[in-house]
Amino acid sequence: MQDWERETFLLHARQEGYRRRKKEAKNIVKQAMAEYPGTWAVAYSGGKDSTVLLHILLEAGWKGPMVLYYYSEIENPPENIEMVKRESKEHGLELHILDCKESSSLEAFREAGHLFIYPATKEEKRIVNIVDTAFRKKVDNFAHEMGFAGMFLGLRRDESNRRAMSLAKTGPIYQTKSRNIATSCPLHNWNGDDIWAYIVENHLPYLACYDTPGYDRRRLRNEINLLCGKKSMSLGLMEQYKRTYPDLYKKLAIEFPEIDTWIGREIK
Repeated sequence: MQDWERETFLLHARQEGYRRRKKEAKNIVKQAMAEYPGTWAVAYSGGKDSTVLLHILLEAGWKGPMVLYYYSEIENPPENIEMVKRESKEHGLELHILDCKESSSLEAFREAGHLFIYPATKEEKRIVNIVDTAFRKKVDNFAHEMGFAGMFLGLRRDESNRRAMSLAKTGPIYQTKSRNIATSCPLHNWNGDDIWAYIVENHLPYLACYDTPGYDRRRLRNEINLLCGKKSMSLGLMEQYKRTYPDLYKKLAIEFPEIDTWIGREIK
């Protein structure tokens, strides 16, 4: 990280709005655990948002287990796995690596017989629905078997319009009829500047991919989640992955050569 970036984020950390959101996040954690007593786990990918969430949870007195959703060698970069294991060991937290291969982007592509980023056809939508359902069922069954009371997620409203609408409807602590456990998103009101201000002021570790030259670290994604919608594509997701994870991109391109046609392509 450049010195000017670091100083910019440190200045942001002095803002009243940031301090207020930080306090609110800790209060949400405490409220969630009080409303739904029992073991709360955190979904942890090793990325910037989940790393900040992990440390907010620790500050609030949480000591529950970490859960990594593992999709494939391509979709879970090695540095992510290393970060997850390192943070688990550093803080003495139990770690579960949940096998989610059947609900990966790769499985969706293989089922369709071609690459697609945004489901446009009836068949593509059917496949994505199967993948999404498989993932939700896997996570829900696992949480039920483990006896979790709830799961903390690092979701933020400013990441997408869909996420903003969803969190506006549910609030930061909720339980849906389709799930056995509660869900809480303590960072729901945070923005990218908040995330990096917290990382810098607390000297937290972060993935090397966020230092990729030419990209705004506030928008960089740390996992190859290809079924992520039109907005991410329009922000140059494919080009970012080719530069950030060239070896992983090459493996994906061998199986799906058409991925190169998405470089520099604008989705409207």
